[in-house]
Amino acid sequence: MVERVNERLPKDQQFAPLWWYWSKNLRLWREYKALYPDGSLLRNLRALGVLIFVCLFTGVWDFGFFAVTLLYTLLLCDGADEIFTPAKPAGYERSSLPGISLARHYQPGIL
Repeated sequence: MVERVNERLPKDQQFAPLWWYWSKNLRLWREYKALYPDGSLLRNLRALGVLIFVCLFTGVWDFGFFAVTLLYTLLLCDGADEIFTPAKPAGYERSSLPGISLARHYQPGIL
């Protein structure tokens, strides 16, 4: 789009390829619309933006960043301990040593 617009603009009004910001984008889009009233690049750019947003929203939803399920689970459980307590792996138990409450010791013979 920049190349097409720059082809028709005088040298002093052409767009530099670096340092893009919002007002520069708006000016490019206005120039493109004025120079190419039937051009489809701007419409394609908008459609691509919508598609990117939908994909991002779907991915975030799929990964569970919207914590509706977590909130619902917390309301149904007695507390967060039921959710956030990790399952004990077979052959391990919590240490009874003072000050080392998170250490785990292997019990031989249990796998």
